Amino acid sequence: MVYSNNNKTSKKSKKIDSDNDGLSDYDEINKYGTDPNNPDTDGDGLSDGQEIKLGKNPMIKDYFIPNEGNNYRPHALRPKRLLFYGFSAFITKIIVFIVVVSFPLSAWLSPNILFEEGRKIINLTNQVRTNLGLNVLKENQKLNDSAMNKAQDMLINQYFAHTSPNGQKLSNWLSKANYNYKSAGENLAIGFDTAENVIEAWKQSPTHYSNLIDPDFTEIGVGAISGQFKDYDTVLIAQHFGSSKEIAIQIQTTNPTSSIEIKQNIITPIRKEVLSTKEQSVVTSTIEIQESPSKEQIVRTTANLENDTKKATISYQNTNIELTKNESDENQWTGSAIIPEEKIENQSIITPATIETINETGDKSISDVDINNIIPNKTSIKDQYTFTKSYKPNDLGNVFDISSIYYKIILVITFILLLINIFVKIRIQKLDVIFSSLSLMIIMFLFILY
Repeated sequence: MVYSNNNKTSKKSKKIDSDNDGLSDYDEINKYGTDPNNPDTDGDGLSDGQEIKLGKNPMIKDYFIPNEGNNYRPHALRPKRLLFYGFSAFITKIIVFIVVVSFPLSAWLSPNILFEEGRKIINLTNQVRTNLGLNVLKENQKLNDSAMNKAQDMLINQYFAHTSPNGQKLSNWLSKANYNYKSAGENLAIGFDTAENVIEAWKQSPTHYSNLIDPDFTEIGVGAISGQFKDYDTVLIAQHFGSSKEIAIQIQTTNPTSSIEIKQNIITPIRKEVLSTKEQSVVTSTIEIQESPSKEQIVRTTANLENDTKKATISYQNTNIELTKNESDENQWTGSAIIPEEKIENQSIITPATIETINETGDKSISDVDINNIIPNKTSIKDQYTFTKSYKPNDLGNVFDISSIYYKIILVITFILLLINIFVKIRIQKLDVIFSSLSLMIIMFLFILY
């Protein structure tokens, strides 16, 4: 009997409606979260019971509008709730980041993307020339083909040099592309980075820069390919310059009633081949690279120079290596250097090394040096993510777009609610709400940008 009375009392207490709004105190506290002592919790003119019957939320005002009932802190803008929004956005960003970097770079670098980068390299090259008042280079498909064939050959045969292991030079690639030239040049680069940084790396190399600004060139082509080079995921780039042979024809009209004279003048200029430099004074010069356990690079250089050489310096990755003459062989010069890990990480693009020699009469000569055992710089996770986000290749485009829309929705809603919060009760402001809202908006802006 005692149990029965307690049960009846419990059922009766669940039906108590202190504010006569049509909802029991029990339901208001445990089911709807409204105030059991206030018939209109959100102050919108409708009782809590009427809003429930109409399918409305009696707490909507407290969620979005500052009022006395929520202590002028809308539930939607309270710090803990904003922290939840920020945390969910952060988790979304982490998931996208993991998806991007969990695959090798070559998985996202489609031929179309590399083609676009090649076009950027051409445009940036012309910017360099325009700034110096030089002629603009015209893109030539045959030079594009020869440059792409060169880049593919380096990847297939795993070398990085102007001369291939089987002796093929620039002239061979131009010939295979049926490009007839009177002058030509070649720039090379290995590593993954933006087109801007590729051009900057070439500008730092005297021989490559001389090609960029050579007034004799009139046409240009670029080839780029991604893949595994010595177990490193990287990109190989070849840039070919050229000036086609010119044929000038002079024809004077002739017929039976006038004097007849037909002249055909074929201009055949001197043909020159340039491999990033116009002079090659070095008989042979090589660089051997070895990676130490501490991830430093040990560079050893050897060059066979002319007898009148007085001084020789090899430049590799912004490191100058002074060469000294071998006592047992006067023509052989050697040198070595250690490139620290931090310097390697800051140089994602590698260009062929150069050697500068000075003879006894003071004449200088600069030429390229072949690099044996080239070690491409590993693409940083940051660079891989930034590049992939910029191009949005394959199905990743949808991933980036959906996450970006999510961040924008949070940003816009937070901005609107913050404006409402400020101007509805402009004399009553809660700094914690304003600061938390602004912080979330800044975070969302950064997520959209990066």
